Amino acid sequence: MKINEKIKEARKAAGLTQQQVADATGIDRQVYSMYERGARNPRLDKLGKIAEACGVTLEYFGNTESLQKRIVDKKEYRRLYMQSYMKNYRKNM
Repeated sequence: MKINEKIKEARKAAGLTQQQVADATGIDRQVYSMYERGARNPRLDKLGKIAEACGVTLEYFGNTESLQKRIVDKKEYRRLYMQSYMKNYRKNM
C-alpha cells in the first residue's frame, strides 16, 4: 500500500475529516488533501504530526528503513520516531 493510501486509511480509522487532521497538525487542508491523493509526499516531520493526530505511530506508514530514506539526518529520525511512539504509548496507558 502506498503512503498516500496509508494516510487516508489512518484518518478514516480515526474517524476524522481532512479538515480535522489539517487543524490538528497545522497543515493546510489543501496540502493535506494532496498528501492523500498522492500528488505530494509529506516530509517526515509532517508525517509525524499526521500520525499523532490519527493515533498511530510513524511505522504505520512504512517500515523503519523506508522512513529513514525520507530524511538525511538519522538523529532527527530517531527523535521523531521516539516522540511519536511515546505520545501513542501514553494515550494507550
